[in-house]
Amino acid sequence: MSITTFLIMPAMGISQGAQPIIGYNHGAKRYDRVKSTLLQAIVAATSIVTLGFIVSKIWPAQLIGLFNKNEELIKLGVHAMDIFFKFIPLVGLQMISSSYFQAVGKSRQATLLALSRQVIIFIPLLLILPRFWGLEGVWWSAPFSDLGAFVLTGAWLWYEMKQLNKTIVLAHTDTAPDPAVPGT
Repeated sequence: MSITTFLIMPAMGISQGAQPIIGYNHGAKRYDRVKSTLLQAIVAATSIVTLGFIVSKIWPAQLIGLFNKNEELIKLGVHAMDIFFKFIPLVGLQMISSSYFQAVGKSRQATLLALSRQVIIFIPLLLILPRFWGLEGVWWSAPFSDLGAFVLTGAWLWYEMKQLNKTIVLAHTDTAPDPAVPGT
């Protein structure tokens, strides 16, 4: 969990940094900047989390060894981390998207997405999977939760971007000069 925190914290910082930029530009109807900031934040957060994922795959024992020197626990931790981090690169998009919805004033969506990964999906999986897989079920709860939250968030963000693109088209249509009216 300590290693997970180190992986996620930079993405949280990017998310919190992008939120006011997205909110300001959304309020100013600068949707091109909203989309650009959203994309840049997703790429940055995903890149950082993916880099951490790669490091965790290359040096898992060394990372766990920073927190514990017990060889048996390190061996168990390497196995657990291998499972626990399966879909961790997907978390960047999930975190940034949740922040996006908060920034544009869609607090219900933001709350649902923020809670989906660590509460709404994770806790039921944590209660169900160990009944079938024992300790392995505990570890698999996290990647399945990450994947489920990613799918939910991706679908919601895809729909939101379709709506935003429609808004952009309407905004350009409303401000475009009417060729039938002289002087517009």
